[in-house]
Amino acid sequence: MINYNFLKTLNILYIESDKSIKEDFLKMIDGLFCNIIYADSGKDGINKFIENKDKSFLIDVILSDIDMPDIDGIEVLKKIREEDLEIPIILITNNLEPEKLLKAIKYKATDYLSKPITKKGLISSIEKVSKTGHYDKFKKDMEGDLEELITAINDVALVTKTNLDGKITFVNKYFSDTVEYTKKEIMGETHDLIREEKINTIQIKELWNEIKLGKVWEGKMRNISKTKEIFFSYLTIIPIFDILDNSIKEYMWIRFLSTEEEIEQNEFKKKVAQNIHSSRRINLEARAEIDGLFKILDRCKSIEFVKYSLIEEKRRTSKFINQISFYKKELKTKEKNIKELTEKASIKIKSVVETEKSVRAKRDIAIDSLNVLVSELDLKNQDIKSLTKELDNQMILIDELKASITRKERKLGLV
Repeated sequence: MINYNFLKTLNILYIESDKSIKEDFLKMIDGLFCNIIYADSGKDGINKFIENKDKSFLIDVILSDIDMPDIDGIEVLKKIREEDLEIPIILITNNLEPEKLLKAIKYKATDYLSKPITKKGLISSIEKVSKTGHYDKFKKDMEGDLEELITAINDVALVTKTNLDGKITFVNKYFSDTVEYTKKEIMGETHDLIREEKINTIQIKELWNEIKLGKVWEGKMRNISKTKEIFFSYLTIIPIFDILDNSIKEYMWIRFLSTEEEIEQNEFKKKVAQNIHSSRRINLEARAEIDGLFKILDRCKSIEFVKYSLIEEKRRTSKFINQISFYKKELKTKEKNIKELTEKASIKIKSVVETEKSVRAKRDIAIDSLNVLVSELDLKNQDIKSLTKELDNQMILIDELKASITRKERKLGLV
């Protein structure tokens, strides 16, 4: 089904030297696209592409006739590829000669259309080539979003990276603090380092089967720290792909502590650690006052004074209780935000993986079609060579017959 809303977002550069063909063509595509820039020669087309290359108004697809009086479409293709290797370029021709076809392949023509052009064929070609570029851009944007996400969760999630063999190549500080191993102890090891003995081995096997296929894996995991403390985490494993060949180059492991108790415990440790220095002086003063109170009690044995001292001590203790309550509320809010962020991240990640599958499948189909076309071209070239050789032999026979006829005419005195 044609996506007319998508076509309406595209800007087209159309290069055609024949004015009558141009007028018919523009009538055929009237209202289909956002903007159409027309160039009446190859050189004019190159100049208009360069003029718009660095502007906010970007050209999405180029349509170019091959046969033009100044420079042909192959030369246009070559010059534009010197400026931009990715923009889709569709060549239009009556008959694509073998030599020109090979040059078009060399300079990465995106598609070909034979004259006369049909509206259906044109729309199908433009939609196909522009969506491929659109998906490639979307993939790069999503990878940028993924890097931003990693930066955002670095302080609230346990993040590691591994190579294809599962060896850890990156670890953030939060992970190191939680598992109680130093970075030096973790680097180069596998996650077996924190894997609890009772862990489900079937789950681990399933995990690796999924991520090796380029899929995102999610699930709960039971882990153990260096000091043998058990903790649970919600794990997301993301395959990271190489932009050039779409192969998996590494895996990103993102863990969120899965219980409120664990989150509060770790976050509270951080908060308390930050306040140790400032609270130490208060604690020392409190201890000195308590020691003084015991001395007074020993001297006066006053029950009323003891009651008063206890009330004062309770008041001091309540300050710390209020501080702890404040931290708990803050942690609950952060937990809610982390869960929302994780859900959004999972949706984006799954979208990236599905998009990459689609792009890889389309690319494989294009390569197969090109291989078939080149094979057919080789067969046609062989037929042309055979015909040429046969024609040369016939010309030799004709020349010999002409010479024989001339000799006989001379003998008969006709010449």
